[in-house]
Amino acid sequence: MMSLLTSNFSISEEEAKIIGNRVAVLLARGNFDAAYNAISMAEFSIQDKPNAVLHDVPLAQSTLNVRLLNLLECYQVFTFGDLAGRTIEWFISLPNAGEVALGELQDVIAYEIKRRRK
Repeated sequence: MMSLLTSNFSISEEEAKIIGNRVAVLLARGNFDAAYNAISMAEFSIQDKPNAVLHDVPLAQSTLNVRLLNLLECYQVFTFGDLAGRTIEWFISLPNAGEVALGELQDVIAYEIKRRRK
């Protein structure tokens, strides 16, 4: 059974401490880009597993832009699985979600599917 603090995308407590310490040192030195990169590398090390299930992946861990991510979250869409059963018409009916946003969403979904089929 998974605890409330872990998910299929969690790293071990030991790995978290190592990365946390590295990020803390980088931030203390004012090297914000390197700290961001260290966090991103940890995130992608979990996501980039071949054949990983996309359904439970949080949209926030994708390359979706923040504006579109915030819009979807307003409608309780947090994971790729939450998009299941949603239609193009539903998406287009959302405020500020036109053809360009739809294209971006479709591109991100296609990229994520392709990435998991390595």
